[in-house]
Amino acid sequence: MSVDFSKPTANDNTNFSPIEHKQLADKVYESLKKAIYTQELKPGQKLDIFQIAEAYGVSRSPVKEAFNRLSMEGLLDIVPRKGTFVSTFEVDKVIELLDARLMFEVWAGKKLIRNLDTKQLHVMKEILIEMDQVLLEDNFDYFKYNNLDIEFHRSLIVALGNNQIIKMYDSLNALWFAGRGTYGYVLEKLKLYHPEHHRLIEALANQDDVEFEIIVNQHIESAKKDFLNFYGNR
Repeated sequence: MSVDFSKPTANDNTNFSPIEHKQLADKVYESLKKAIYTQELKPGQKLDIFQIAEAYGVSRSPVKEAFNRLSMEGLLDIVPRKGTFVSTFEVDKVIELLDARLMFEVWAGKKLIRNLDTKQLHVMKEILIEMDQVLLEDNFDYFKYNNLDIEFHRSLIVALGNNQIIKMYDSLNALWFAGRGTYGYVLEKLKLYHPEHHRLIEALANQDDVEFEIIVNQHIESAKKDFLNFYGNR
C-alpha cells in the first residue's frame, strides 16, 4: 500500500468490519517498512505521527506501536523532543551487522547440520522455490523477494528454538535489507548471488559443515563488498 501522507484517505460511504488494534499496528508497520525499503520514505526524513495516522485512517496508537517496532529494528530513530526520523545508513554500522549475521548463521548451521529435522529442510526448500519463481516473474517484486530472503536465512535460526537468539538475529536484518534497497540492489545482482542459496541447501542436506561455512562466508562477504563499493564511493 502506497500512501500519500499529505492527504488523508477518504472512507466516506464505506463499511468496514472492526479490526483489532494489533492488526492495525501490523498493517501500518508493514506499510511503513515497505516505504522505507523502497525509498518512498527517504533516509533522514522526519515523520509526523499525526499525518501518518490521518493518512491511514487510524488513531495514533497503532502508528506509535509501528514506530517503536521499526525503531527496534534500526529503521527509525526516535529522538526525544525532536521527532522521529528514517534512519540513515552508516557504512561501518551495516558492515558490523553483516559480521554479526555471519556469526549467527555459521553457528546455527554447525549446530543443526548433524541433526537437522527433515521438516525444517523441507521448509527451506519451499521458500527457495518461491524465491526462484519471483526471480523469473516479468514484474520483479523486490519487496517480496526481500521478505523471502529474510525468511530463508531466518529459518536456520528459528530451527534452534531459542526465542532470545531469534530476537537478536531479527534485529540485525532490517537495516541491512533497507540499505540494500536504497542503493538499488538490481535484479542482475540478485540472480548472481541467488545460486548460493541452493548451495546452502545442498550443504545442509549432505551434512557438510565445512562447505556450509564456506558458502555463508562467501554470501556475506559478497554483500559487504557491494555495500562498500556503493557507499564508500559516495
